[in-house]
Amino acid sequence: MRIRNHLIAQYFPEMDNYFGYGEGPAIVKWCFNPAELANLPFEEFVRMVSSRNGGENQRRRLLEVHKKAASSIGCEITPGVSFEAKILLEELQQLHRIIQETDEKIAGICTRFPEYTFLLSIPGFGPDISAKVLGAVGNPHRFDNKRQVLKMAGLDLSADRSGKKSEAPRLVGGELHLIHKQYFFRVPFLVRYVTIK
Repeated sequence: MRIRNHLIAQYFPEMDNYFGYGEGPAIVKWCFNPAELANLPFEEFVRMVSSRNGGENQRRRLLEVHKKAASSIGCEITPGVSFEAKILLEELQQLHRIIQETDEKIAGICTRFPEYTFLLSIPGFGPDISAKVLGAVGNPHRFDNKRQVLKMAGLDLSADRSGKKSEAPRLVGGELHLIHKQYFFRVPFLVRYVTIK
C-alpha cells in the first residue's frame, strides 16, 4: 500500500505501527506532518482524529504518536505530500466502500441458491468462500462420484511422490483453485456437501 510503504515510511516512520488502528487514517488525513503535530496541543489532536470514544487504549496510542512526532526522523513534508496523503486515503476509503457494496451484491445473489445455506453450514466456510465454491461447483448434480469433486478441487488422488505411493492426497491445481493449502482441510466437507445433494 502506497500510504504505508511510501508516505509513512518516508515522512513519519514512527507512525507505521499505529496506522492499522481506527484512528490511523485520520492521523494521515489531518495531522500527517510531524513538525506541525508536535506543536499541536494534545487535546486538540485527540479531537481531530478520534471520531468516537476509543477509551484509554486509543488515548494511550494517540499520546505515543504525539510524543514521537517531536523526534521524528522522517523527511520534511511539503504541501504536495499532505495533498497526496489525503488523495490516497480517499482512494483507499472509496475502494473499501466498493468492496463492501460488491460483497453485499454477491451475498444477495447467493441467497437465491438453496445450496448457499448448506455451504455456510460447513465449518470454516463464510460468505466469501461459500460464494466462490458455489460459483465454481455450480450444479452439484453434475458429479457422478466423490472423486470427481476431489479432482475438481485440485487434489491428486494417486499422491505419487518421487515414485512412492502415499495415502495423503496433495494439491495440484484444478478448477477449484480457491481451495488452496489454507482450505485443504475443508475439502472433505465440500465432498460431503456435493454428495448429499
